Amino acid sequence: MCSGTCSTDGNPQKLYAIKVCFDETCESGERELAISQRIRHENIAECLFQISYPRRPNLFVFAIELMDCDLKNYLYQHDGPLSRADTLTLGNQLFAGLEYLHDNGIVHRDLKPANIWINTRTKELKIADLGNSRDLDLSSARPVTNQVQRTSSC
Repeated sequence: MCSGTCSTDGNPQKLYAIKVCFDETCESGERELAISQRIRHENIAECLFQISYPRRPNLFVFAIELMDCDLKNYLYQHDGPLSRADTLTLGNQLFAGLEYLHDNGIVHRDLKPANIWINTRTKELKIADLGNSRDLDLSSARPVTNQVQRTSSC
């Protein structure tokens, strides 16, 4: 993955990551691109643009909004536990993004500190890497994963 900045008005505004998926990762890249393009939420990394290669149908290149740090590195940078305020700010954003995904029938399936991106200056949080995500078909009795089963109530 590469990174850079982009803007529609000529002034660098957003960090972005260039993600390249091909051959063995083709299905994952196709799924991530499809899900990223149909959802919009302030706490989910946005797919900014894609580049198509008609001669290489199994090649997906797209730019994803990027923050300056992931949660793993953010935690390592702090000496000791996060403050109560940071825990609440970041936790609320994480759960808002997850709620949005679940309300739209999407299970992330790879949520880990490296896939939770943070702007360290503004404390803005984004959920990233939807390549392993799956759409929930609530009408199906088939499990989403070995660990995730559908139930009619809690």
